[in-house]
Amino acid sequence: MADTSPPSESLTSILSVDKAGERAFSANLEGAWGETSACDLLARVGLAVSSVSDKTLHSLHACHLAPNVADTPITLEVELLQEGSIFARYRIMVRQAGTLCCDAIASMVAEEDGRGYQSASPDPQLPSPEDLPTERETAEKEGWLPYATGPIETRRISERRDPAAPGETTIWNGWLMPREPLPRDDAAMHMAALIYASGYRSHWAVEKRLGDEFDPAKFTSLDHALWVHRALPWHDWWLARTTTEVAHAGRALSRREIFNREGILIASMAEEAQIVAK
Repeated sequence: MADTSPPSESLTSILSVDKAGERAFSANLEGAWGETSACDLLARVGLAVSSVSDKTLHSLHACHLAPNVADTPITLEVELLQEGSIFARYRIMVRQAGTLCCDAIASMVAEEDGRGYQSASPDPQLPSPEDLPTERETAEKEGWLPYATGPIETRRISERRDPAAPGETTIWNGWLMPREPLPRDDAAMHMAALIYASGYRSHWAVEKRLGDEFDPAKFTSLDHALWVHRALPWHDWWLARTTTEVAHAGRALSRREIFNREGILIASMAEEAQIVAK
């Protein structure tokens, strides 16, 4: 019988991989009410590739091929595809019970000085996290209190279900922060936490768009792409701005931007997921 207990509230305790060879690793995905999360698996991918490279992750493209369960170990095989002075690229194949369940390409970079710019910015009128209800308060008000747990605290700005008018882009804004502080000097853990955050509750923009038609139990990530613009440590609230503009044939595309409190764009994510209406 599957364990239906909630996940740990510590990202540090959740995110780990064990070395099983020169470029091979194993791990156990965290259980969350009898399920596993795609962001947990991808964070382990980030840890595995960080363990074999002296460079920093700047992009990750993953294809989910099969569902995962929490009570069976996964194996991660890291294959070097390209090695240069600035860039290195790796393929990471994740298997569970012998089945290839995720195939990912990670691109690593040795940071150098170069041109830069940023035009994306959050709405300056958005409330600060300190001025918003805690996740527990919001959950108690809306009737989903048993699920107000896990490794990331959310301070939601946008309404949970507020269908947009035809032609409008659906935008979900919320603040995110680890419930327990991450180790200050562990760059690989902070990168894994960023990967985790890129997909954490990424369904909320689609849920806002569809309203009562949406069933979170029937939201399945198919493809996930992440670009890390700045490898910053996560010690304060980050703003996640998630948008969805299109869904067709039961496949919804979402995009997420992650900013720090000062408005610096840390990372961008795109995800296609299968959705099944109630």
